[in-house]
Amino acid sequence: MLLNHLGEKGTLNDGIRNLVNRGLDPQIKQALDNVRATGNNAAHPEKTAFNDMTDVQPLSDLVNINAEILLTRPKRIQGLSSSLPGKKQGKQ
Repeated sequence: MLLNHLGEKGTLNDGIRNLVNRGLDPQIKQALDNVRATGNNAAHPEKTAFNDMTDVQPLSDLVNINAEILLTRPKRIQGLSSSLPGKKQGKQ
């Protein structure tokens, strides 16, 4: 859903690759890849054991970090920037 919100279509791998091509920070790419791979492993438990009790918290934290950096922070910066005195008067 995060990648769709950012305008990416297709597979998660393709969406992450497209964000990298648009200048995504390599650390964020790593976090997105970790979420993608963990989700894939959880969907196919015969490949890798997924422990709901210990694996969910780091996964949740990575999802929240990605949302903060890709969605929340840009909106907050935009809102703060538009509230500066020169912006209110139409000046750049």
